[in-house]
Amino acid sequence: MAEHILGAPDGAQQKVKTHAIIQKKQQICSDPAVSLQSLDRHRDELIHNTPITHHLPLQTSQHYLARYGSLQDRNNKLLSTPFTHTKDMYMNEEVNYVGFWARTLAAVIDSIWLYGIIYTILYFILGSDLFSLSSEYTITQFSFEYLVPVVVVMAFWIIKSSTPGKMIFGMKIVDAETYGKVTTQRLFLRYISYFIAMLPLFLGIIWVGFDKKKQGWHDKIAKTVVIKK
Repeated sequence: MAEHILGAPDGAQQKVKTHAIIQKKQQICSDPAVSLQSLDRHRDELIHNTPITHHLPLQTSQHYLARYGSLQDRNNKLLSTPFTHTKDMYMNEEVNYVGFWARTLAAVIDSIWLYGIIYTILYFILGSDLFSLSSEYTITQFSFEYLVPVVVVMAFWIIKSSTPGKMIFGMKIVDAETYGKVTTQRLFLRYISYFIAMLPLFLGIIWVGFDKKKQGWHDKIAKTVVIKK
């Protein structure tokens, strides 16, 4: 009676089902022969056909509930999580890492459009003083030349995982391990790491041409790679 009131059998069943789902997901996702199209079918079969034949003791169920909260909520969250990892999309095909010259061309294109816009705006603000060696260097000029590029580039990285120059050639910045979206914190670390890569005669940038995954030092520090979509 006490077990029925506290929901121990249901809780035990939910725990068994949770573990069964986790084990099945690991088994399916670790099998390179499983296609992306079949993963949802596997999940549906698992949800509807998983046999529940074990009951756990009441004390175990109570401890699990106290530690992890509602088992039903945990199962709902587990089942609503995307069944595949981004890396599964690349499991059966070769990942195309972008090399030094293609990335350099993309960087040149980005520099042209970005600083073309910046200096056009500065010219309307400062006039001919912008190009005068005797004029005082203003906070406005500093902001446009150094702060605006940070904001613009970071915005493109966060929203598009790329920049206009990279997008022209179908390039994308992704996580080096999962090929998924990179967090904002690591993207900012990647931007700052550009200065580290450029310090020793641009050695950290040139490193892209020799690295197996075409990573510069800034990529290695932020754990990112640039791939062609």
